Amino acid sequence: MNIVVLSHRLPFPPNKGEKIRTYNQLEHLRKQGCTVTIFCTIDSEEELALARQYENESGFKVETVSSGLKKPAMLIGLLSGRALTVSNFYNRTLQTRFNAFIQHNEVDAIYCTSSAMAEYLFKGDSTVTQKVADRRDLIDFMDLDSDKWRQYREVSSFPMSLVYRYEESTLTQYESRIQQRFDECIFISSNEVELFNMKLNDQPANLKVIGNGVDVKAFHPPDRPRKKDQLSLLFSGVMDYLPNENAMRWFVDNVWPELTETYPQVKLVIAGMNPSQSIINMADDERITVTGYVDDMLACYHEATVFIAPFQIARGVQNKILQAFSCGLPVVTTEVGAEGIECSDGTHYLKATTQQEFVRQIGKLHDDPRCYSRIAANALELVNDKFSWEASNEELYELFKQPLAG
Repeated sequence: MNIVVLSHRLPFPPNKGEKIRTYNQLEHLRKQGCTVTIFCTIDSEEELALARQYENESGFKVETVSSGLKKPAMLIGLLSGRALTVSNFYNRTLQTRFNAFIQHNEVDAIYCTSSAMAEYLFKGDSTVTQKVADRRDLIDFMDLDSDKWRQYREVSSFPMSLVYRYEESTLTQYESRIQQRFDECIFISSNEVELFNMKLNDQPANLKVIGNGVDVKAFHPPDRPRKKDQLSLLFSGVMDYLPNENAMRWFVDNVWPELTETYPQVKLVIAGMNPSQSIINMADDERITVTGYVDDMLACYHEATVFIAPFQIARGVQNKILQAFSCGLPVVTTEVGAEGIECSDGTHYLKATTQQEFVRQIGKLHDDPRCYSRIAANALELVNDKFSWEASNEELYELFKQPLAG
């Protein structure tokens, strides 16, 4: 099977949420003997070198072009009424190369890794824009992006709230257009599909759920028991990403003062690349460590005793929570943090909403060894039973193989 992938980011190395998902999906296609050609933009010479490394390691062909000047492109998109997200990932040179490849090669399927990449089908020549009888066109929305911008708007002040409102509105219309054009529209959880159904006021048959998995070989419990007499909190993620940054600002501003008063020995590690200045400033408190990029995230999961995910805004499935589950590390998170994962409060994690609840639930794990062990064991069992990359990737492969309707 000859598959063309339009990827909004180079899926290598798999060091952040959406890249982890796409990387594992493409690995499965490789193991099935598929021929894969990836089209994506890159931002630096370093990323170009990574693309060549990925080609050598995977056997895929990776067609890259420089992403160029994104701000002028986004301004032009804004003036034309196009979503900023779409303008950000659209590149005319990449479009030309993609068109030429489709014209001169027999392609069994086109796979877009985000809603923004649908633009290359909408703006392509006739061999691209039209549905073809012997080609499947699939798109992985992952999350419903328009609702993410709604959440951003609700936690932002003017003028950014106005920008986010624009993005929410334009993407809502764009997502509906995508649903009508593609053979299959894939989401990371049933929550996302239900939300899209509500927006469409319909239940189209081409909306499918394919969940994330966890690499249980890469994320596993430590060989030695954790030092549960210590209280070491961990949060991980790309730390200039608004939902992550917002979560930690809320936690440090609202929960940390009471938590440190109740548990003076508590430590907090914020692990992940690209920390913003507001995150870096948190390390002024000697009990808080901001690591920046981490080569070995597994070590962070092993050294921690509790994983916190105090999300105020979130969409989809949080890989970081699944990774904590897989490492046998108990999680305290909000309802939106656990949303999309089929897990239960009090069984697989402890839910907290207010600052008092976070202090109480963290304290419960620290003070009650039985509760700690039960939550950790249940979460680990859940991951092993329901979050296999092999199972979810096979579901995707079956969608590629399905005959076209009509």
